[in-house]
Amino acid sequence: MDYRRRPEDVVEEQRVVMITGCGSGIGLALARELYGRGHDLIVTDVDEARLRSASRAHFPESQQVLLHTLDVRDAAAWEGLMARAVSRFGRLDVLLNVAGFLVARWCHETTVEDVGLTIDVNVKGVIFGTNAAARVMIERGAGHVINVASLAALVPVPGLSVYSASKHAVRAFSIAAAEELRTHGVFVTVVCPGLVRTAMMDVQLHRPEAALTFSAPRPLEPEEVVTAILDRAMVHRPRELTITVPRSGQAPMARLVGAMPELATWLQPIITRLGRHNQRRLREP
Repeated sequence: MDYRRRPEDVVEEQRVVMITGCGSGIGLALARELYGRGHDLIVTDVDEARLRSASRAHFPESQQVLLHTLDVRDAAAWEGLMARAVSRFGRLDVLLNVAGFLVARWCHETTVEDVGLTIDVNVKGVIFGTNAAARVMIERGAGHVINVASLAALVPVPGLSVYSASKHAVRAFSIAAAEELRTHGVFVTVVCPGLVRTAMMDVQLHRPEAALTFSAPRPLEPEEVVTAILDRAMVHRPRELTITVPRSGQAPMARLVGAMPELATWLQPIITRLGRHNQRRLREP
């Protein structure tokens, strides 16, 4: 499936959408597209300067956009943001949990700080946000939470062990929460994209530990992920959406190795060589 193509049968209704991690990458790309489609936005990032810079460049002063600095690790801050969003727009239709953190290191070289920040941002941030949004949405009997995980949520990636653990947690929590909340009219979708051409990819380009991340013929473009989220996840509200490079075979391979970990012993040397080749190719000017 080419995620860059928007299906002609998509009929858009105006929504109030909250997005985390909007200072760059997928979060910023989502905010730009949603702004262009006329949705009301609550745009957040932990870095106030980066958020305001992105806003000046992409979201001219407008009643359509509410900027808010947010540390997703702070449960109380989530509650305050929800109250402000409802006060401004009257409701919250969609929460897009995009903010994330990644360190590419072998498990025995990972620091206490690496572990803490990865779990706090990737896991606690998603749980705090989902729970805060759910409380607001349950009152209306409608809403949709979309949590961005990773292909590493389907198959543990050597070299990204702590990151893999955090994204497995996001997937498990999201699927369980989806079942809990559906009787209240609230949907939860976990999105599992492969490698995306963002700053997070750049962090991994020179790390041999991250070679397996680069197994696809090319990275996904942010626009491909945005299109899949807005025109697939937001429209059909599945429990899970996997986004990979078309015809790459990444998704079925990830699910197979995730279900049968012993296969990794045989496949890892081959995929590592391929990944290192792709890393070198992407590093070339």
